[in-house]
Amino acid sequence: MPLGDMSITRNDVNEFWDQQNWNLRLPGNASMSNCVFCFLKGANNLRFIRARMAEEKSSEVDGFGSLKDTPCDLAWWADIEKKYIRDLQAEGRETRTKISHIGFFGGDGISYQAMSEGIDLGKYSESMLPCDCTE
Repeated sequence: MPLGDMSITRNDVNEFWDQQNWNLRLPGNASMSNCVFCFLKGANNLRFIRARMAEEKSSEVDGFGSLKDTPCDLAWWADIEKKYIRDLQAEGRETRTKISHIGFFGGDGISYQAMSEGIDLGKYSESMLPCDCTE
């Protein structure tokens, strides 16, 4: 995370964009960004984002085109996670629990597929804390 390594804060980033001639209209609280459903955002941000994206029900953004098959699409994240999920049995690993696969959120039952099906993220708010990568 180069911005973090350079001690650039969220306020620095927001101040930079406030001085530009155009605005992406992203909220300053970092809930929305170029990687809308990033797993590092934490449960509360992801819950807010999922609700906001459902409210907007827009599959297109003026000037940018379709959101389908982009990081703004929860299905895109589900496909990426499915592609890169770790299959512990296929790796020949012994496990002490019934967890056989590890996705982007670990192996505790949450996944992008579960998010797209409406899983309640509330019970994960303690274990999924945001990274504050300043985006």
